[in-house]
Amino acid sequence: MPSWFGFFAKLQSIYMYGNNFTGVIPSTLGSLSKLEKLILYDNDFKRQIPITIGNLSNLKWLYLDDNNLSGYLQSGIFDNLSKLQVLSLTGNQISGRIPNSLFK
Repeated sequence: MPSWFGFFAKLQSIYMYGNNFTGVIPSTLGSLSKLEKLILYDNDFKRQIPITIGNLSNLKWLYLDDNNLSGYLQSGIFDNLSKLQVLSLTGNQISGRIPNSLFK
């Protein structure tokens, strides 16, 4: 997934699942302030979820399952995601706690 993808400021939805994308999820996605749906499951993304995902205050759906994401959920990554309704992280090697703030 190209890093310049994060420069489309008016995007509300990204559906890019099952495309065999490799590498890391671009941190530039965190600048998409209008984004409501980020669907990136069934690819081959690696490493951690970028902390900039936490900037997506309008995000409602986050599907990152069935990638090769690993590491710990970074502290505070979900703190600003008060509109989040769906979070799917299965099929990765992520560890850490999902904050209680997501269950309110």
